[in-house]
This record gives sequence, C-alpha cells and structure tokens, in this order.
Amino acid sequence: MGGEIEISGKGGRENYVHSFQVAKAKPLELNSAIRYLWARSRIARLSDFDFGKENPETQEEITSLGLTYSLLTPYTSFIAVIETIRNKEAQSKDVDQPLPLPLNVSNLAVGCYGKGPEPEMTLLLVVALLALLLTALHKRRLTRIREGYSGKL
Repeated sequence: MGGEIEISGKGGRENYVHSFQVAKAKPLELNSAIRYLWARSRIARLSDFDFGKENPETQEEITSLGLTYSLLTPYTSFIAVIETIRNKEAQSKDVDQPLPLPLNVSNLAVGCYGKGPEPEMTLLLVVALLALLLTALHKRRLTRIREGYSGKL
C-alpha cells in the first residue's frame, strides 16, 4: 500500500500543512478497534442501501467483511470450534447442567408441570363439570315446579 496523504487547515495564526507517506505509517495497537468500527459501519451502510432487495454482490461483500473481521452479520454467525482435543481417551459423560431462573420467574416457565395435565386444563374441567351439574339441577327443579302446577290444576 502506498501513496501520500496531505492534511491542511487553518491554525490560529497560520496555515497548517502536513503530508506523510502511507507506507511508512505504523498503526498503533491503541487504535486497533478502528478497523472493526469501520467494518461495522460498512456492513450497516451496505445493509441499509439494499434493504428489502436480494443483491448477491452486496451479500458477498457483507459476508466477506463479517468473516474477515469476525463480526455477526445477516449472512454469518458465531461458531465455536475447538481444534485441540482435550479428552484423548474419549471417556466423557453428558451432564444436564441446571440453569438458574431469573428473579420472580416460577418453575412453570420451564414447561415442566409433572405427570398430570396442565393446571389450566384441570380448572377448565372443574368449571365444565360444575356447569353441567348446575344445568341438570336447574332442569330438575323446573320439572318439579311444572309437575307441582299440573298436579294442582
């Protein structure tokens, strides 16, 4: 990479001009994040420019930027790859690792209700049985009232 960059401007009392050779410039480790910020900005611009369109060239450039700078894009994802074999004897066991629930979240959030039906289903069945019972009692009462009137007439 070569070339020359010239920076010019006006200072308080005089004009400022400075030029330097790009090939001779050494990047500082302190500024290493700039390349990732540039790549993220470039991906955002490319994504916004072709929003709602399928452009293979734009997808290819976004994918290339994501892979080159290890960034998440719509076409790339993070994948962990272990290249060193840690367990050479291959004697491992699968372990179910319990994870804590967030504060004020009940165990029902996990979806494990036990062996019975869901609580809502039980409540629904009880309400339906009560409704059937009340309907039967009401019909029986109406029948008795009608029989009582027909017996007096």
